[in-house]
Amino acid sequence: MQVAEHLSELDQRNADTYRRNARNFVTELEALEASLQAVLKPVADRKYVVFHDAYRYFEDHFGLTPVGAVTLDPESTPGAAQVLEIADLIKARGAVCLFAEPQFEPRLVRRLAEGNEIRVGVLDPLGADLTPGPGLYPALMTGLAKAFASCLG
Repeated sequence: MQVAEHLSELDQRNADTYRRNARNFVTELEALEASLQAVLKPVADRKYVVFHDAYRYFEDHFGLTPVGAVTLDPESTPGAAQVLEIADLIKARGAVCLFAEPQFEPRLVRRLAEGNEIRVGVLDPLGADLTPGPGLYPALMTGLAKAFASCLG
């Protein structure tokens, strides 16, 4: 709303349009949040491991239960000791899902899943298959929520 007010001051002829667009945007965000809450609430207590720690705000906002990340830096591959540590973490914390990401080599995720009773899901934080445009953000957030719910459910 602050952006709309600032634009309204700079361009008073279009002030009503800026304010209307801002109100519509807030309404759309509130509807999106309610939709995401409905998808994620049933699986919020299910434990999981992500490929890298990129979802903290999303997880905190929706009350999800991460127990770890395969790597803190997706550009560096964890060593053998760290892989064993992550495998032990999966078992010890009772993770039900291990999430890969399409832009990174899935071999490590497959290796961690071997010998564990854990599902493998895919989170795409970049929306690689999405069409750019006004619906990109809602589609990206909805895709993440559905991926979490599908693997955790």
